[in-house]
Amino acid sequence: MPAHVPTDLGFLGLVLSNYLVEQTERQAVHRFVVCAMQASEPAPRLVLWVFQPLITLSIPPLERPCDACKLLYKPGATQPDMAQHIPLVLPAEVCDALHDALQDSAQIYPASRRVLGDWHVGWLPRRWI
Repeated sequence: MPAHVPTDLGFLGLVLSNYLVEQTERQAVHRFVVCAMQASEPAPRLVLWVFQPLITLSIPPLERPCDACKLLYKPGATQPDMAQHIPLVLPAEVCDALHDALQDSAQIYPASRRVLGDWHVGWLPRRWI
């Protein structure tokens, strides 16, 4: 994996991006709520929107090109309309690592392209070319 890609998410990032794209293709749902597992009830941590399921990145910070999934995300504990979102329940530390990975991935974009309205822009690798 190239050095610029956050390693704390590692293989899980590949699995998550491919899962999100698969759900998008199978169920035609592009929005997900990432919830942290808690003792009583899962708590929303991130809202994800699969914006472009497949992009190819071959830019200088990356050691080699990769296919990626471009995501828009909103951090926070807001409760979105669950009828339009698929819940994804993960351990709290994985939710934090995912948020950090998305923030780090946005560094390849100019500052003016890291936000779209009230959504933050990020990506997860799908496969290395």
